[in-house]
Amino acid sequence: MTVPPIDPIQPPSGHETSASYLPPAAAQRVSINVLALIGFITAITGTGCGIISLILSIIGLNQINKAPYRYNGKGLAIAGIVISAGCIIYFFILVYSLRHEGF
Repeated sequence: MTVPPIDPIQPPSGHETSASYLPPAAAQRVSINVLALIGFITAITGTGCGIISLILSIIGLNQINKAPYRYNGKGLAIAGIVISAGCIIYFFILVYSLRHEGF
């Protein structure tokens, strides 16, 4: 009598089967999108000049939307977009008001 080879993917059959057997899981690594993180940090610190942090956050959000199984950080990207856009709008309002006041 010969014993069939054990397949590492399939659980053992017959009396060898136990409730504690777990098949190997394909662990997918999910990480924060780097561009979304950098866009958020530059928006918060003001080092991105508004436009740079806005572009980085938009690109990061697009990458997250294309591969949600691979990236996290959608909130960071959205926050970076909102903060950057707010800073750009504030800058234009400031320039407009200073220009019409005679400075």
